[in-house]
Amino acid sequence: MAASPTAARRLSGAVFIVVMLAIAAVLFYLVWFLDSGTPFTALVAIGILALLFGLVAYLLRAFVAEPVIGQVISWGFLGMGFVVLFATAGLYNDPSVAFVPTRIGLLLGTLVLLAVTVLGFYWRSGQLPAEAERKAERKEWQARPAASAFDYAAARPPQPPPPPSSGGGSAP
Repeated sequence: MAASPTAARRLSGAVFIVVMLAIAAVLFYLVWFLDSGTPFTALVAIGILALLFGLVAYLLRAFVAEPVIGQVISWGFLGMGFVVLFATAGLYNDPSVAFVPTRIGLLLGTLVLLAVTVLGFYWRSGQLPAEAERKAERKEWQARPAASAFDYAAARPPQPPPPPSSGGGSAP
């Protein structure tokens, strides 16, 4: 079976995973080791980067031959981002008093992002039955043979209507 032209332009799942993880690893390394601030700011930056990578992986799943791979990578990055942000806000210990409002703000901001993400996934999961139906209809349409230009009404001369029958007699 010949591959469709759009399938040739799609990335393989393995290539997508390797590229996303390599870019993420390099950026996380750079943030952690080149950040001149505290480890708190590096952890917050890594958490935000992981959330952004989750969003990018979800959007790029349209270019992957197996869209489930993009969705799995998206869930993984989102999970990592939320865990890092919640752990940083809740467990990072710094004795400065001015640090408490920053931690509370980070915790509240992360909770809002988590609520938006959960609502987005809930909204998207409501569309899955309709998407499955569209996918089945698309497969059925793609299985039909391609129509010829001669099959369209515009390519044929109009046919005259059949003469009315007059009940079985011969014409005078």
